Amino acid sequence: MFNRINKCPFCKSKKSKKIADKKLIRNFYIEEIISDLNISYKFLEKNLESKKCQTCFSIYYSRWFNDFYKKKIFLSIYGQHNMGWQNLYDFKNIGLTPNHGGLFEKLKKKIKIKKYGEYGCPFNGLMFDMVKEEIKKPYNVKKFVKHNMDHLRNKVRNFNTKKNKKKKVVNIPKIKRLYEKFFVIDSSHLIWGKNDISENCSSLGLADKIFDFKIYDANEKNLYKNKFDLFGFFMTLDHCEDALGLFKKILSMSKYVILHAHTNKQITAQHSFMFTKNIKKFLKRRRIYNLDITETIQKDPSRNKGINYKNNEIYLLCSKNKNNIYSYKV
Repeated sequence: MFNRINKCPFCKSKKSKKIADKKLIRNFYIEEIISDLNISYKFLEKNLESKKCQTCFSIYYSRWFNDFYKKKIFLSIYGQHNMGWQNLYDFKNIGLTPNHGGLFEKLKKKIKIKKYGEYGCPFNGLMFDMVKEEIKKPYNVKKFVKHNMDHLRNKVRNFNTKKNKKKKVVNIPKIKRLYEKFFVIDSSHLIWGKNDISENCSSLGLADKIFDFKIYDANEKNLYKNKFDLFGFFMTLDHCEDALGLFKKILSMSKYVILHAHTNKQITAQHSFMFTKNIKKFLKRRRIYNLDITETIQKDPSRNKGINYKNNEIYLLCSKNKNNIYSYKV
């Protein structure tokens, strides 16, 4: 069930220190894993061992699930990405974009955004802000999302009956697109994908309808022919199997990159690794210039479950060009 991991999943360094506190953070993923695999919390706590990398300062599991169980966790044990779907329904029902504390408006004041990309989860980042601007009239948001969901549902055949009823044609309102959007997926076993479904709609299929983006695989050569004004990793880079490799490739293509990540003192069971606040020091040593903008974010506390996000999350604006970071500060 478990494998030994001898180097940091992020920077690949073997320099590490064992973390004495083995207490696991209990969340719904833990509960689902325990229930589905018919194991106890104590068994899991005993077998998952963690270390702190002395090079990039990340926390990672030095003993974690093997490939078979990794696939099960993100495919069948808990195939849905809760946070992403909650963002979708908040947008559909009450017109709320993901809780990034006005980040999109702040970035727009300093960065001319025309070409924008994201990785991992299409409902976690800034694309809702963009499409809300494109729709223009707030009362049309619910209608637009509903029509796209209905359109996808109508394409699903019911193979349980001999006859399939003729389905009503759904006319999707057309909107003028203001941003060229890109979405990057990969074949990692550490991220939600094939089974990320709600109400007969896959997250990727529905997001493509709502955002109208170009989809690329992270290993696709044509991806790296593009140039972006801004690219976002919103709670997703710590689900990538070659996280630093992908991050560096995207940096070579994008003027700015936003890294939004968990920075808990303890790692949660659905992650192989987790960043700490000191990730900015490691990146700077690698000549990846960055600006910590966490303090400028003002999240709605009613949507953040009372958690002090400034202690547990980080927002870094990164660039390979030092002048880009300097010009953003000014």
